[in-house]
Amino acid sequence: ITKFTPYSDSKYEYLDVNMVNEQICVFYETGEKKAKRNIKVDYYTPSTLKKSKTINLVSFDPIDKDDPYINVFHSENNKFIGLFANGKNPETGKGTIILKCFNDNLEEVWTSYYDFNGNGYPEIGDMMISNSGNITIHFMKYESDKKKRLESFYFVKVSNELISELEYSVTGKPEVIDYKIGEYKENQNLFVYTEEESVNIIKLDFTNQNATNIVSQKPYEGNWKIDKIIDLGNGRYTAAVQNRDMVPIPSRNSNGTVTTTFYYWNRSFLFLGINSENDELIYNKYLGRKYAHMQELPSYELEI
Repeated sequence: ITKFTPYSDSKYEYLDVNMVNEQICVFYETGEKKAKRNIKVDYYTPSTLKKSKTINLVSFDPIDKDDPYINVFHSENNKFIGLFANGKNPETGKGTIILKCFNDNLEEVWTSYYDFNGNGYPEIGDMMISNSGNITIHFMKYESDKKKRLESFYFVKVSNELISELEYSVTGKPEVIDYKIGEYKENQNLFVYTEEESVNIIKLDFTNQNATNIVSQKPYEGNWKIDKIIDLGNGRYTAAVQNRDMVPIPSRNSNGTVTTTFYYWNRSFLFLGINSENDELIYNKYLGRKYAHMQELPSYELEI
């Protein structure tokens, strides 16, 4: 470490940090309860780590007194920045999902609003912004707000003037461990989700309005988490997953406090290769480890 910022009086409701125009940009939220919320950006000069300016990127009214859900995310090529927030539509005053796309200079490219009008109870899952500036959102759609039965995965693709929706129904009672959306061919996406004994890849075709399971693999039983969906640039894609988890282990101290130690364990990687010309699996490769690797992470102490 050669430079560090001095302690700041600013209290950040942190959202994201990224480089914009060779400046370090910290995205954060301001505003309380029912008051207007602002998403601001502080610019820091890398050579001095001093704050150069602050801009107000977005302002919106929250739906109620609860904190709104806000997410800032980036395209793989770092040319676009997406913003997701649930708040009031300024044109109607009703609750909605606010979606904005910015370019790599933080100039607004487009704004859109999305309202879920289907049956069931949607819960936000994953979201991504493509290298061309389109946003795709994934929802877990349950039978009711009690979330006892998962009915389907619901997908929404949003661009400047177009909103497309797809639904993929599930059977039984899948115990979903992890999920991720990635890019695929034009106006298509790959959606990968894992269960204890399976890794599944769904092709989302928004042009032809269908969602198709193109891969369903059964690795050994585990806790499979998705690392990345990779475009290899030659018409082939790889989904990289790993069997890993974090385990908290509490212990009571003599003074009445409880110390919790976290252990992160990881085992095999699994790489699934897809040929986009025919949507077929071309390889299924493990990078194995016979025994789980355990790493102790920082503990925290709680007085009870």
